[in-house]
Formats: sequence, structure tokens, C-alpha cells
Amino acid sequence: MYQYNSESDDDAEFDTHNIDVPEDLEEDEVSSDEENSSENDEENDIAGASTENDSDLENADNNSTTDEEPLSDDDLDQSQNIQYSVHELIQRIRACVSNVRGIRAVNDYVIRKARSNDPPIKSNLVTDFEIRWNTTFIMIDRFVIYRSIIDDINSRPFKIAHITSTQQVKLGSKEFEFNNDEWNRINDLHTVLKPFLIATKIISAKNYPTLSTTYSVQYCLRHFLSESSENDSIWLKRFKVCLLEKFQLYFAQKISQYQRNTCL
Repeated sequence: MYQYNSESDDDAEFDTHNIDVPEDLEEDEVSSDEENSSENDEENDIAGASTENDSDLENADNNSTTDEEPLSDDDLDQSQNIQYSVHELIQRIRACVSNVRGIRAVNDYVIRKARSNDPPIKSNLVTDFEIRWNTTFIMIDRFVIYRSIIDDINSRPFKIAHITSTQQVKLGSKEFEFNNDEWNRINDLHTVLKPFLIATKIISAKNYPTLSTTYSVQYCLRHFLSESSENDSIWLKRFKVCLLEKFQLYFAQKISQYQRNTCL
């Protein structure tokens, strides 16, 4: 049975440090770096898994459709607030990475700091394709790895040679400053999205049939979103609730009987 456990040895197979970035994303980043670097040097700125008991899943599906109650106004407000905070956080991460990669001197400085890290950071910062969520996860994952370097260039932009005062001011601006609470939310976002990456890899395999696997994957993802621990932050718990609502909508309410049967 497919099981997600952040402490599991199986995570080594899905180690996000070793995630393959899609070729078109890598190619886009290379060309984007060259174009953005030259533009910014001239303009001195940047525009900005089978289950052990299949009946459990059937019961979960039935319960989700028959026992569901309309959301209260407070629940709706909470859901909208979570969606807004996630959107704002991702937008800031995207802008920060674009700013770093868009200025050659800054990008070179960040790469040197990454390579001299102990252990060395071999992967580079990347921006995402907004219509491909897995690239957004990769962007977030790399951003978490680079936390100390991101904080460093924001707090001490003057240490980077060959950039203008305007670029220093932008690097040190509040827009690119992430406090502890915001980093905790970024880590929570990473924690919630990682099982979806693993699930995507499982049902996208080419060496074995994957259609029936989706049945188990749905069960495990629903279980993951439904459970919480005493160490989970309030924001993480609310984010899981928000995702579970959408998960139930598309995998319990809107899914057709034909689609259910093909997963058996």
C-alpha cells in the first residue's frame, strides 16, 4: 500500500533534492537568464499509492457525499483567507527568484554561496510555469534549500559586488524579506504539496499499469489531508482543510461512476 511518511526511508527515492526539472523549464530558465541578465545590466533593474481494504475507500467516498454539510460563512472566509495567503506567498517567492536570476552578479553570487555551502547545494533556484503545479513545487523546494542564502542577500545586499545602489535597495526591500512565520508557512506549504508530487510520480510511471493505482493514491491523499498532529501549526491544519474540501469536490462529488469504475 502506498503510504506517505515524511520520516520514511522510501522518501530517498523521491528526494526532492534530486527532482528532475522538466527540460522545457530548464531551457526556459537558461534563455531567460541570458535575456534578463543583459536587460538588467543595462537598465539597472528588473521587472519585476493498492489499499489493504478497498471497502474503507468506498465508505469514505460514500460518507463524503452523503454526510457533507454546507460550509458556514466563517468556513468560507477561512478558506478564502488561506487561498489568498498561499497565492501571495507563492507570488513573492516567484518574484524573489526572478529578481535573483535576473541580475547576473546576484545570480553568480548566489551560486558561489550555494557551492561553498556544507554540504554543497548542487541544484539551482528556478522559477515555475504557473500552469504546471509540479514546477511550482520544485521552485518552493529549491527556495527552502536556499533559505540561508536568501536571508543573507536580503539583509546584506551591499556584500554583492558589481550591482547598483538601486539593485541593492530592491534586494533588501520588504518584498523579499521573509520572517520566521513566513518561512514556517513556506515549509508547511512544502509539507502539504510533497505527497502530491509523490502521488503524481506513482500514477505517471511507464513501467507498470497505473490506472488502478489511482484508487489507492486517492485514499492515501485523503487520509493525509484528514489527519493532523499536535505539532502542526494552525495555518497548516487550515490549509489541509481547504485542500480536502477541493479534493472531495473533484474526487467524490464531481467524479462520474464511469471514472470510479475505471479505477477499480
